[in-house]
Amino acid sequence: KLKFHHEAMTAVVVEAMKRGAGARSLRAILEDVMLDIMYEIPSLDGIRECVITLDAVHGDAPPILVRDPEHRRFQSAVPSTIGTVSP
Repeated sequence: KLKFHHEAMTAVVVEAMKRGAGARSLRAILEDVMLDIMYEIPSLDGIRECVITLDAVHGDAPPILVRDPEHRRFQSAVPSTIGTVSP
């Protein structure tokens, strides 16, 4: 599941409007924010959702990965470059 904090979505829209290329701007911005996790999440077990925050949009922090509390192998499989949180 992919979630966006309201402030993050607003920042994406504002940046896309500055770039003035419509949907292409939105795609480019979201690809920048999500590039690493798009390739890492499929190899991780126990991920329930990915949360895009304002810090992630600004490049100050990675997106937050929320794990399934029932999945026991998850903790040792998560790369240190990705922020994780339990529900």
